[in-house]
Amino acid sequence: MFRPDAQRALLRQGVTTVIGGQDGVSYAPGDGAWASRYFAAINGPHPTFTGGSVADLLATYDGTTSLGAGYLVPAGTVRHAVMGMDASPPTVCQLADMTLLVETGLADGALGLSTGLDYVPGIFAEARELAALCTPVATAGGLYVTHMRGGYETAPAAGLAEVAEIVRMSGVRAHISHYHVDAADGIRLIDDLAARGVDVSFDKYLYTRGCTLVAMALLPSEYSARSVAEAVALLGDPDERARLRADWFPLIADKPSLGPGWPDMVVIAHAPRTPHAAGLSLRAEAARCRRGRRGTRSADRERPRGERGDGGS
Repeated sequence: MFRPDAQRALLRQGVTTVIGGQDGVSYAPGDGAWASRYFAAINGPHPTFTGGSVADLLATYDGTTSLGAGYLVPAGTVRHAVMGMDASPPTVCQLADMTLLVETGLADGALGLSTGLDYVPGIFAEARELAALCTPVATAGGLYVTHMRGGYETAPAAGLAEVAEIVRMSGVRAHISHYHVDAADGIRLIDDLAARGVDVSFDKYLYTRGCTLVAMALLPSEYSARSVAEAVALLGDPDERARLRADWFPLIADKPSLGPGWPDMVVIAHAPRTPHAAGLSLRAEAARCRRGRRGTRSADRERPRGERGDGGS
């Protein structure tokens, strides 16, 4: 939004407006710290917003960019502000607090509500909770924009059934984000919803792979709910690594969107602590790390005993 080269690239394609708040995670309402950390590779930190309301965030675009700006209240950010990473259903009071944040965001100028139901904490939200948050969106004539639950390629029917349930309970209009499914199945499922009176639209990107968070794609959801330090510490436990190898990674290998070739398929795009890893596949980076460890052990064996830091003299 603020980079002149990005503005020119969009405008030269006829794109005049950018809609932020995608997939349930963005800067406002709140201080923006959690969203900036969780979506660091996608959103990164906002250059000027230091916290506040949706109105405060939208004000950062006034007179500072040649692009128009729209915003969706991010349901994950709202849930995190009220409940943190609690996976439980909200209490009556918590749901009222979340609904008020949505209503305030809409009054501030938001165009609707977004969810990311494969991300945390959106993955913890049930349809009834989301319908409650969508009720003021429907009243305001806004749009419910969803990265729906459940893997798209592997289970679009289940994800769309939940969308239909949310629409039925709230009366909201729905839009499916990045509807990457088999084309024939995708059209049939959308036509079926329309025939049942569900007001739904969708967008679809034209490439076969996009950008996501490695923990979301390859690790159990509880990892995404932890801080980076906590996740790294857990992965350092030999018993936990054995559990993942035995019980979890076979499930990854069975996913049609990944399969047994996932270590070569997933390429690192953003690794600020290890910038040399950018552009490498997970397998290539793992091999480089193994070589580095072997080199360290070899050098340690070659040093005199008193230089190893092992108590020798």
